[in-house]
Amino acid sequence: MKRTRSPPKTHFICIPLRSNAFRNRVSAFNALLPDTISQTIIRPTGSLHFTVGVLSLNTPEEITGAVNFLQSCHADVLSVVEDKKLTVSLKEIASMQTNLKKASVIYAVPEEDDGRLRSLCSILSFI
Repeated sequence: MKRTRSPPKTHFICIPLRSNAFRNRVSAFNALLPDTISQTIIRPTGSLHFTVGVLSLNTPEEITGAVNFLQSCHADVLSVVEDKKLTVSLKEIASMQTNLKKASVIYAVPEEDDGRLRSLCSILSFI
């Protein structure tokens, strides 16, 4: 049976990770990596983010619909965040690919928090 491929992802929704504490911890982690790991695969700390979702938006109408949706849930997102810092603990590093030798994306797996992150992601999961 032939598996159908999903359409390529064109956009993503993310939360930038830019606090000084986060940057310092990432830099300290990177300093512990062995010399056998090529520095070309290490992302600059300013580009790191928490991906909430990925989308396939191929027409101007689909893009407009996504923008309208995001604008419409602005108040809901603010009510979840409640003007408090959203802090997430990370429990492990994982790979998008099962064969680690072919891995092109690794990510940190978040731990359950006070529920606000899950609520935030639930609000933004429209597709």
